[in-house]
Amino acid sequence: MWGNCVEILANILFYGALILAIFHKKKRKLWIVCLALAGAVSLYTAFVPIENLFYSFPSAEAVAKYACKGEVIEILDGKESSLILYAEKPGTVSYMLSNKTEQGYKIGTYWNIRRHSRLISNPPAPIQIYESANAVDKYIYVFGIIEGRDVSINDTQGNDFLLFEKSSTQTGIEHTSFEAFCILSDAEDTNYRITVNSTEKSIDLKAA
Repeated sequence: MWGNCVEILANILFYGALILAIFHKKKRKLWIVCLALAGAVSLYTAFVPIENLFYSFPSAEAVAKYACKGEVIEILDGKESSLILYAEKPGTVSYMLSNKTEQGYKIGTYWNIRRHSRLISNPPAPIQIYESANAVDKYIYVFGIIEGRDVSINDTQGNDFLLFEKSSTQTGIEHTSFEAFCILSDAEDTNYRITVNSTEKSIDLKAA
């Protein structure tokens, strides 16, 4: 990707300018300026894809093809964003929240996701609510480990959860680790409830 190339180049320039600033006394001020610029670019690209500054993608599929390593599993489309689920390795699930602007879709990062966390205590199942840039779209991410194989997740909106499960046996007891995703049909539901294996949790989405 172009962003990776820019980041590598900025790092090379940063360390090159650092060496010259230390050992080249005649133009030390110039190298310090170059050092600061290269450092700023390197720091920026560590958090934000440089492509987002000058390019927008026509669709979430195009973002996934360009920026997501591995196989795309599913894309959950909202009004102003898409949650891309993909597998970097077999049996794994990664995600990217791609926000849509007037120009098109942008590459998502860990830093551009607004998160709100809740917890179901029995079984232990952390719930995270992901929001798009203007909080128009909200996605639910639930994960945890239960005894046995039966994982059941549903909510009061009747949303379809994409459920990923992996079973294993530890000390003679079977456990299932799971991850589940969905996009909420009503992002401002003040009476929203989610149930994980018969344990219910109420969440005021408007206050999330």
